[in-house]
Amino acid sequence: MATEKPKILFVAADDVIERIEKFRYANHIPSRSETIRILVEAGLKGKPKIFKENK
Repeated sequence: MATEKPKILFVAADDVIERIEKFRYANHIPSRSETIRILVEAGLKGKPKIFKENK
C-alpha cells in the first residue's frame, strides 16, 4: 500500500550520499529513506543551542 505521508526531495553531494550509505550498511538499516529519517531525528535531538525550533 502506498504511503500518504508528505515527501521531501533533497540534493546531496556524492560524499554525503556515500556517508549515508556507509551508515546504513554499518547499522543494517533496510532502506536509504529509513537511514535518512534516523539521521535527521538524531540531528534534531542534538542540535546546537544557536538554532531555534519553530513551535
